[in-house]
Amino acid sequence: MGRIHWIDRTRGLAILLVVLGHVIGGLDFRVGGGMGNLIWKIIFAFHMPLMFAISGSVSDEERIRNMKGKKDCSSYLLKCVVNLYGSYLFFGYVYWSVKFFLYQGNRVVSLSDAIRLPFDSSGWEAGWYLMALLIIKILDFLIVKGISQKEIRAAIWILLFLFGRYIPVAFVADACSYGVYFQLGRRWKNEKFENPQILIGLLALAGILKYEGIFVFLMNFVIAAALCEIVIIVMVQAKEKRMLFFEEMGMYSMIPYVLHAYFTIPVRVVLEKINCGSFSIFVLAGFLSAILFSYLIILLVKRFPKIKHVFYPI
Repeated sequence: MGRIHWIDRTRGLAILLVVLGHVIGGLDFRVGGGMGNLIWKIIFAFHMPLMFAISGSVSDEERIRNMKGKKDCSSYLLKCVVNLYGSYLFFGYVYWSVKFFLYQGNRVVSLSDAIRLPFDSSGWEAGWYLMALLIIKILDFLIVKGISQKEIRAAIWILLFLFGRYIPVAFVADACSYGVYFQLGRRWKNEKFENPQILIGLLALAGILKYEGIFVFLMNFVIAAALCEIVIIVMVQAKEKRMLFFEEMGMYSMIPYVLHAYFTIPVRVVLEKINCGSFSIFVLAGFLSAILFSYLIILLVKRFPKIKHVFYPI
């Protein structure tokens, strides 16, 4: 089976939004950055739900159900652990080492962060996504193998979503909170979309209720799900040739995900040294440098395929 182009291009857009959100969020509030920025708020309303949904869209329930014997099951779980947790540890310690020995930046790391890193992503904050996705995949495997009724499986994920934020272990709480988007991604896999007008209406209603402080937790979900579905509808209908860049970024999304900080931080340091106070210059310089150098690494991986194992071990 060939690659599904709309999935690659949607993941490509999602990773670009991740990078842009981190660039804006990492800026000092005095130049208009941080969590108070409106663009940051819009991006963070749905960019990670979109990442989890796309991961769900390439996860095949039938394949999991058809796995027979310990060999198939253990092989699947081992691949998940090596590709996600193995990559988390490797790039997490690389990031911590750079921060600890070369440049602390706006968040100081310590030796205790290195000790806690295997079970606490505070030493590499971006790594929470890989940890949460691993837990989701393990839970999904157990639920699919253990329960045949789709309705019961859906009910379990809804309960996990509702109670996940009360779980004290951060990456497990994240997995429960985002696991429902992983399941939504499976529905979108077959391009079964609701009426766009209904989505826009739900989005508007959810925005109003959230603004009024009513059902904020559930409204955040409605907003994220509606925005994700709208983005996917656009990507499904987009022209193939115009989206090649997005598709390549999506195919190799791990590269910009784990490397973008190494390209954005030096740019930010230089701009701070020259006392630049322009929000636009900070964002454009940081974002474009991250995407440009990430794309160069992608081209290098395409030219020398063995390098790919650094980012995707098996």
